[in-house]
Amino acid sequence: MAHSPGKYADFEGLKEQAAALRRAGHSLRQIRDELKIYNNDILNQLVKGEPPPEWTKRPRAKDDLRARARELRLQGWTYDQIEAELGCSRSSVPL
Repeated sequence: MAHSPGKYADFEGLKEQAAALRRAGHSLRQIRDELKIYNNDILNQLVKGEPPPEWTKRPRAKDDLRARARELRLQGWTYDQIEAELGCSRSSVPL
């Protein structure tokens, strides 16, 4: 993708800096503030291919419930039994 000269003329240099910050464990907000990049499209292009740090990933509300439902299902419990045991809806039970 070609980038026009201007505010982000040194796109490759910014990309290297953003990648280094991402590898150092920075969030997108921290990278944005550090590099003064306030355009989300540009920011996402700069960190494309760099995985987010683990600490920025939030657990989902029912992750633990679904994990327990999977365990019970593998033990041969029926959906009705799991639903009654965990007090959850039927939609939370399937693998």
